[in-house]
Amino acid sequence: FAAWDVLLNEDYRAVMESLDTDQQKTQLRDAQRLWNKFVQSYCPLSHAFKGGTVSLISGDFCMLERTARQALSLRQLGASGEGN
Repeated sequence: FAAWDVLLNEDYRAVMESLDTDQQKTQLRDAQRLWNKFVQSYCPLSHAFKGGTVSLISGDFCMLERTARQALSLRQLGASGEGN
């Protein structure tokens, strides 16, 4: 998770720097904040609903998987030049 989180933050910064307008930067910032709120509330659900020790691993895997996907999405966004 930590490695993907570092990549996510690097990709976020790179996309942010590539954007031309404050409006685009605000949109990206707001979208990333919403994504973060979603993940922070969604991933713990397996433990809340199912309980048990395996659900803790499931929640951790959810964070890992969602963070990896978001990092790759941001990387793709930056590579596509959508900010330019």
